[in-house]
Amino acid sequence: MYTGLDNNEFWKTIGISFLCFRIVYLISYQSGLVVRGYDAMSNAGKSMWGSSCCSSILSLWMPYLVVKIGLANGGKWLFFDYPYKWADDEVTRMACIMIGYFYADLCDILYYNKQWGKEYWVFAFHHIAAIWYFHQIIQHELGQGSLLAVCLVEFSNFFNNNRYYMSKIIMSNGQTFAAYYPTINLMN
Repeated sequence: MYTGLDNNEFWKTIGISFLCFRIVYLISYQSGLVVRGYDAMSNAGKSMWGSSCCSSILSLWMPYLVVKIGLANGGKWLFFDYPYKWADDEVTRMACIMIGYFYADLCDILYYNKQWGKEYWVFAFHHIAAIWYFHQIIQHELGQGSLLAVCLVEFSNFFNNNRYYMSKIIMSNGQTFAAYYPTINLMN
């Protein structure tokens, strides 16, 4: 049903991914031990911080897997390098990881909803659409090369998350990291 993964393995991979990201999210609540300014954040702010921690891991992990899969397939990394009907077990597992992440993050978006900002629904819609996209691609075994391109672009979230962290970390003089080091913030 899912490119060499049986139904149980498909849902098990999603479940393990979901649990791993929930654990990272919960661990992020200890950030106050090393990050000045974290304890002053609202619960919704701490939730966004935890969400960003999960996203940062994903933003490095997914491009790594894309490069690994691309090298195993002769250096092909982009969707147009693959035929439309190409399917791969490793890509399916990567999609399951992404689905687990989106489910885990969606929990907090829905729980904190308007506390995340009045456009929280944009985050929710993005996550629901992504879950649907990843599931459809792997269920129908069509266009899996596009998953590689999407997951490669995930690297850009690393920089988005860094901007968020720099805007929240408070330096010893009371300024945010971004204000204290504007050049680093700009370079990021």
